[in-house]
This record gives sequence, structure tokens and C-alpha cells, in this order.
Amino acid sequence: MHDQSVIHGVLKELAQRKLEHGFSKVLSIELVCGKYSCLSEEHLRFHFATTAKPPWLESAALRIVTRGERLQCAGCAAEFELGNPDSPACPGCGGSDLSPVIDRGVYIGAIEVE
Repeated sequence: MHDQSVIHGVLKELAQRKLEHGFSKVLSIELVCGKYSCLSEEHLRFHFATTAKPPWLESAALRIVTRGERLQCAGCAAEFELGNPDSPACPGCGGSDLSPVIDRGVYIGAIEVE
């Protein structure tokens, strides 16, 4: 049910953007999900495919991107995606005092429109 409410929120956001920007059709949507968002790509795709959509959105492709594990540096407060798990270091200052960032967010990363 959580996945369905996310898709309804995405459709509502797209309708608002259509009003603001005046595009006529959405070709593709990139949905970005945090590593700990507890969303299922399979369920998101199912709900997107089966939810009634306006004509300007019917043929849109859905691309789902799951962000990797993120860390925050205590030294410089930079937030970044974990690169090498064997020797993690801050790309900003090289520090090693790092804390995990619990990324539960979901957002529209990009849309392609006509």
C-alpha cells in the first residue's frame, strides 16, 4: 500500500508541474529512492502500470534509481555515496570519522517532456 501512495504522490506532483510549466506530454520519469525507503521496485512498477493516468501521462516510461549507501563526514559535514567499502574516506577532506545517513527519501529526479 505504501508503494501505491508513493505513485499517487508522483502523479499529483507531475500534474502540478504540468500546470506550472505547460508541457503537453511526459515521455519518461526518473524516480529516485533512498536505500532505506522500504519500497519495492516491482510494486512501484505494478502500481504505476495499473493506476489510471491522464492521456498526457499514459505512455510515460518509469525509471527507478535506488541511491547507494550514504555517509556524512564529522570533519567537514560533507554527505556522499559510499565508494570503496573497504577503506571509506570523505572525498571532501579525506577524513575517516564517518556516520551512515539513513536515506528514506523518494523524489522525482528527472522528467522528459514534450
